Amino acid sequence: MPNYIRGLRWRAATTIVGALLVVAWIITTAGRGYIIRIDFTFVPEAVGADVVIDGETVDTLKMLRRQPINGIRVAKGEHVLVIQSDYCDGSPLTVVPIRREKTISIFVNVQERTVDKRFTCTFELIR
Repeated sequence: MPNYIRGLRWRAATTIVGALLVVAWIITTAGRGYIIRIDFTFVPEAVGADVVIDGETVDTLKMLRRQPINGIRVAKGEHVLVIQSDYCDGSPLTVVPIRREKTISIFVNVQERTVDKRFTCTFELIR
């Protein structure tokens, strides 16, 4: 068998193995859900606030490597997200991923106001 045919066989085998690895990767990662990234860069008061997803507290906002961004993995589907602490209430945000979206970025904003001479604040979530 000539040498140039051996080289073609190896290239074909490498291409087939590579294609199979890509297909296996796509199949195994398809049902894992997505990640909600919560960015509270402009709201330092949010450090220590609870992250409530679908009525269940799943995490607390904290600085990770000096970066005010937390990531939470959730299952596929629609979720209701609320950020709340002892001194600030949260307004709910319904999160639904767009087709094939793996990461959703959420930004925390704070609304401060005085009602009846009493200070209140609310964490708002913006997508």
